[in-house]
Amino acid sequence: FGGPISGAINAAGIYPLHVSPLHTITVADWGRCSNINLKAMFLLLKHQIASMLETGGGSIVAVASVAAEIGQEHDADYCAAKAGVLGLMRAAAIEYAKHNIRVNAILPGCTRTPMTTRSFATDPHLESYAAGIIPMKRIGEADEVAAGMVWLVSDSASYTTGVALPIDGGIVAG
Repeated sequence: FGGPISGAINAAGIYPLHVSPLHTITVADWGRCSNINLKAMFLLLKHQIASMLETGGGSIVAVASVAAEIGQEHDADYCAAKAGVLGLMRAAAIEYAKHNIRVNAILPGCTRTPMTTRSFATDPHLESYAAGIIPMKRIGEADEVAAGMVWLVSDSASYTTGVALPIDGGIVAG
């Protein structure tokens, strides 16, 4: 890492290459999805926590997904990996709170990013469909998600650990 770490936002993740029913997911696709979405998060936490133990604490925010809480049809591998991120975050939050290390997660919903913009471009109805199932009836913006991440990693959230914060326009509430 090249120096002490006092804060980190871990955004390791991919969406599966093939959205498909659980019984058709290959072991290779399952492994790719879980390696990038969950194993990478474990490796980041492992090394960041080791550094923070040496320097007296810090704050880590893991990016999960609303899929960790609500599930999604044809996304079993992604949902399972992101739910694993929440379990990992909660375990780390409890284990390291006494060392002044806070670990939280955000649960973004559908957010306008280069990846979603490309998806919307391939299907003209996808964006309006996605917005239609969100209680706020719109796609989130990246700066709205970033604001939650910044708050959780900051000293303003100094008494917050083990939280999975939805930033999703109300999806998890439904």
